[in-house]
Amino acid sequence: MFGLLTAAVSAVCSVVSSCAGAIGGAIATAATTLAPYISKALEVVSTIVDIAKALGIIGNETDPKELGYQAMHSDKGPEDFQSYKDYMKHIQSIEVDKEKLENASDTEKLAYLSIGSAVALKGIAENKGVESIDPHIMVSISKFGGSPESQNLALDKHLEVFKNGSDTDRLAGYIDGNLESAKDKIFISDRLNDIYKELNPEMSEKEICQKVINMEGSN
Repeated sequence: MFGLLTAAVSAVCSVVSSCAGAIGGAIATAATTLAPYISKALEVVSTIVDIAKALGIIGNETDPKELGYQAMHSDKGPEDFQSYKDYMKHIQSIEVDKEKLENASDTEKLAYLSIGSAVALKGIAENKGVESIDPHIMVSISKFGGSPESQNLALDKHLEVFKNGSDTDRLAGYIDGNLESAKDKIFISDRLNDIYKELNPEMSEKEICQKVINMEGSN
């Protein structure tokens, strides 16, 4: 089963890489990072989409799979526009072939979903005034759960706490279960506990601690 899943994700990443010229390197990188998580659970997609909708980046009726389809079939990339908002407006004007999308292979559908999520995530980053948002931050937020409003606040806190590549690398390692250093594990778990304690005063420390513990190696 694991071998099949790995092969499927590898195929999706190949599809994403093949259209990197159209969607841009940053979106392609985020999409390939998200693909393994999306293939196992859709919560991360819901988290990204819900926050993007709450911030007015995409419409309430936007389908992330269709957004990915539109980005893949665009003749222009983000670098062709003065702002990412203009790029988003452009790709969402592209007509979606519903039948083609419905009959796409599972690999293509996962690629569309990964790219659509990455496109929305880049829009969230622009809204927050940062160059990019590490996809693992969204995985952390999706695993804790909550309303779009509380998840948006959790995103703000993550961006405050995990400010550099080293910290986000350790967060990724914690989620993926390959963080070997006990010191690093404590560093990440302490910070996640602090974030969620502040945002969820109605929850007990034990409940929050258990959720953070369950995040480790959950993928």
